[in-house]
Amino acid sequence: MSSGMKASMMNLYVKENDLQNAEKYFIDLKKEDPSFILDSHKLLDYASLLVKNNRLNTAIDILEKTSPNK
Repeated sequence: MSSGMKASMMNLYVKENDLQNAEKYFIDLKKEDPSFILDSHKLLDYASLLVKNNRLNTAIDILEKTSPNK
């Protein structure tokens, strides 16, 4: 599966509030293609889902590590 498709699948699960599957695709995407840049909307939506699931520190860490403006 291409990186773009993985990002789309992750986003689908984020929209469905399915953190377990969204996280699976996020981790797989970063592992298989570390240079892939996730667009800011998908990244913020994913971080918001993490926060909704009481994972604020994880959300902050991901935003700091994956921000294209770091």
